[in-house]
Amino acid sequence: MLNVHLALQKSIIRLRHVICLNNVYLFDFMDSTKQGNKFVVVIGSEMKHRKKFILSYIWSSLLVAQILLVFVFGMDNKAGLQVIKIAGYIVWALSVIFGWLPIFIFKRKGGVAKGKSYVKTTVLVDTGLYSIVRHPQYTAGILFSLALILVSQTWLIATIGLACIILMYLDILNADKHEIKKFGDEYKGYIKKVPGTNFFLGVIRIMRQKMGAG
Repeated sequence: MLNVHLALQKSIIRLRHVICLNNVYLFDFMDSTKQGNKFVVVIGSEMKHRKKFILSYIWSSLLVAQILLVFVFGMDNKAGLQVIKIAGYIVWALSVIFGWLPIFIFKRKGGVAKGKSYVKTTVLVDTGLYSIVRHPQYTAGILFSLALILVSQTWLIATIGLACIILMYLDILNADKHEIKKFGDEYKGYIKKVPGTNFFLGVIRIMRQKMGAG
């Protein structure tokens, strides 16, 4: 039971970072409330922020529901397919990579001011992991939801997961619109070169580039 609670705690902590939405961040609102004299202004625009992130609120809630159903209510390996369950944990491990690496990448390459949250990027990052997919943290969320489907092997969690993944894809469209406003034509060019979440396509693209260069 202790291991289950530890796994759940780690999952929710990672989810907190996943819903940063790449360069579109829920934490922008949270951070701004700490800026003293701007507090009243932020409260006045709270509804505007909520509307902007409504999809994020919904899919993140669905993802939390999946976590609770698997690790708290014991909806785990219901079909008894151990191989599928193991595959789920492998997908989960992959989601951790996509979820956590952006934190370090942004701090190193994103032009983040000293003392600021890693989400406060001022430079478009399009190398490393970001040369494979534009939205690695969305990719992490999608993979995590898929992992929970594989681990649980139940129709209920599969249905919730499918809804969650669809909403994440829709939310990516909002993220791209935000990035275009922030970085302009530079980001439009980035969209043409790098897929949103399809890391298989991203890896193939890089391999072709290296083969062509060779």
